[in-house]
Amino acid sequence: MLLSEIHHRVKNNLAVISGLMQLQVYSANNEAVTRILNSSINRIKSIALIHEQLYRSENFSDISLNENIQKQAESIGDVFLADDSPSVVVQLDLEDISIGINQAMPVGLLVNEILINAFKHAFKGKKNGEVSVKLFEKEPFIYLIIADNGVGFEPSDINSGTLGSTLIQTFADQLEAKMEIDNSKGTSYSIKFERSDHKGSVVSRRI
Repeated sequence: MLLSEIHHRVKNNLAVISGLMQLQVYSANNEAVTRILNSSINRIKSIALIHEQLYRSENFSDISLNENIQKQAESIGDVFLADDSPSVVVQLDLEDISIGINQAMPVGLLVNEILINAFKHAFKGKKNGEVSVKLFEKEPFIYLIIADNGVGFEPSDINSGTLGSTLIQTFADQLEAKMEIDNSKGTSYSIKFERSDHKGSVVSRRI
């Protein structure tokens, strides 16, 4: 009961922080500042979702990865739903996989960054597009493939030093994952990592 209450309060505190930042978005007159705040709000929501799942779980240690990805895809899709935005269909092919919180956190944030990048940049100049997310396990690896059929990117963009690209690489490093990026047909991220039961903070080990 105590662990459940802790995760519930953490989730609520993150919701308060997100709400305060949303108020700043409404009062901001600078488009660049608004974009930065909205990106931070989405990252906070991604972290809060993990604590919500832990609050509802029975053992407070395992996170349903497929449920997390599905909820993030729905939430991000709703954010970018607008009359003047491209119509983007998200195709999900997710196996039922649960992992510990130390891996769930960087996976959730990794998915958040890649999906938002796709919605924001992949379909410029297009009326519609498709994003696919595949999740499956072939021991000893868990595979995560996120791809879009958008306009792709320049190879130099991978190491452009933007916050988004830096975070994607950082979260992959936290998982000790192998990540391959292909821009021959849109953009595809292929990520594989081994399940880990390491105790303590993954973040503290990798940053």
